[in-house]
Amino acid sequence: MTTPKKTTRKLSGPSKDRFFDRFFRDDPELDEETAKKLSQRSKAVFASVRVRKTEWPLHREMRRRVIAKTDGVAKAPGPQPSDPAPAASSASAAPDRKPEAVAASDTETGFDPFAFGLVPVFKREGTEGLRAKLDEISSVENLRAMAKAQQIVLPKDIRRGDAKIKAVRLAILAAVEQRVSDRKAQM
Repeated sequence: MTTPKKTTRKLSGPSKDRFFDRFFRDDPELDEETAKKLSQRSKAVFASVRVRKTEWPLHREMRRRVIAKTDGVAKAPGPQPSDPAPAASSASAAPDRKPEAVAASDTETGFDPFAFGLVPVFKREGTEGLRAKLDEISSVENLRAMAKAQQIVLPKDIRRGDAKIKAVRLAILAAVEQRVSDRKAQM
């Protein structure tokens, strides 16, 4: 039995309903009434739906690209009439992510402490993968906010006050590694 690729996401319940609302509402060729009818019908017919993460309107990578493309001016996620190519035609294109774009979006639009999951990245990509992701975050406060939001416990001297960014990154790495090893020990 094969498992679905990590590039898809299964939506059901309220998340599926929100997906259909946004999916039809964001289509520039549909008027508002038609979009509502299609959304309601889809919600009633489908119990769940599997979508590609690159096509999912709320996907973080997509949101970052939209913000970077509009130079910090917020724009609704999903395909826009002014986009050169609709998102559906770029399903096979991998998101092009640059550290400079992330750092710019940190300061201009506010930092998303759930931009990526610390533990899942560590499990998938290992220590070096997580280190690379943490290197993309340019602010000590943003690193602390991410750790706090994802319930990663940092040492007291790192949580507050003056700390070097490298020390915070190493502390997060050690705490995530400890959490994963603790979970394995409980099994």
